[in-house]
Amino acid sequence: MSATVTVFVVSLAVTAVALPIVRAGLVRRNVLDHPNDRSSHAVATPRGAGVGQLAGMLAGMAAAGGLPVAAFVAVVGFSGLGAVDDWRAQPARVRLIAQVLLSGVVVGALAWQWRPGGLAVWVALASFLIFPVAVNAANFMDGINGISAAHGLVLGAVYCLLLMGADAGAWSMVGVALAAASVAFFPWNWRARAAMFLGDSGSYLLGAAVALMMMACWANGISILVALAPFAIYLVDVGATIVRRGLSGESLTTAHRDHAYQRLVQEGWSHRATALFVAGLSALCGILAVSTQRGWIPVAVMVLLIVGLAFIYLWSPTLARRGRSHSDGAQES
Repeated sequence: MSATVTVFVVSLAVTAVALPIVRAGLVRRNVLDHPNDRSSHAVATPRGAGVGQLAGMLAGMAAAGGLPVAAFVAVVGFSGLGAVDDWRAQPARVRLIAQVLLSGVVVGALAWQWRPGGLAVWVALASFLIFPVAVNAANFMDGINGISAAHGLVLGAVYCLLLMGADAGAWSMVGVALAAASVAFFPWNWRARAAMFLGDSGSYLLGAAVALMMMACWANGISILVALAPFAIYLVDVGATIVRRGLSGESLTTAHRDHAYQRLVQEGWSHRATALFVAGLSALCGILAVSTQRGWIPVAVMVLLIVGLAFIYLWSPTLARRGRSHSDGAQES
């Protein structure tokens, strides 16, 4: 427990100190997020707070000890890729190639460390894919105030519990560091008009940390379904949006506001309410994952309940629209 407290305090303190310094640098360098077709904000806002979070996470992970160099390479590498895009937007193809190459380096290094039996071939292949998937999912879902900070806290806590339950104490500290760095970011982003955005440096960091902890779960005997469960809402939203846009013939690389959480905001929900709703569903998925790992419920029940939560989430914008139409009709009458 003392190690957990130490890592949390170190990560929180370093991130809290780093964020105002990072913001001042972003403003001075004119690194601003200007509103576009995907945006849910109306004014230019500094983006790139992920660099401050990275500093806090690195400090916390170093304080934990026991983590391989590849873990540090993963968070630094992916957050660095995002920072490059924050400063100067790169073509989607260039970003994806860089993500895949970095995934190969990280997965290869971890697979070598965990040999001979710690990382099966199929797990290594799945991990090679999960880094780009998780990084881009976190990036696509970072479109309203508070949602990434809330998920950093929720996912960090859940994966910490999963890894502690698998006697992977060092790896659980990645979750503690992520949760602390997310808490430190709340004051900058948990308001109607955000003072700073995470930017790609922060969303890539979130995705990379989640992918890293998924790999650690698999390497320590946790079921792939259990390890994926806390991230299910993000994966379902991104997957459903890609399928829907693909079937309608829309470009998959252009900015848009078609994700379920964005449509909730368009239906009149506040950023805070929407972020809490989505994070709450992710927390429920995480609770189901921990319950399954500890043998309280079977995997099949966990999957069935998560499918139900995902359905509720995807259907929520439609329900919100109907509720608003009913309310408008009642007011007119």
